[in-house]
Amino acid sequence: MKLDERQLSDLLRTLTLTENAELNCEECLAAVAAYAESELAGKTPTEAFHQVQQHLKVCADCNEEYRALLEAIQGIS
Repeated sequence: MKLDERQLSDLLRTLTLTENAELNCEECLAAVAAYAESELAGKTPTEAFHQVQQHLKVCADCNEEYRALLEAIQGIS
């Protein structure tokens, strides 16, 4: 399987963001609501949210869910 330049760039970006301890998508989505509320309140993310931040950087699907949640919360406010 050959990768085009964009795919290779995306893969290298993801590899550089990888950490030893990471959440899977299910764990991330379980914590993302509290993370979004904290961010919208202007609070500094705690260490517990570091793994959520990390997962959102590398997982487009979870990041999309997170962005939709942010928009929904902002629409309610």
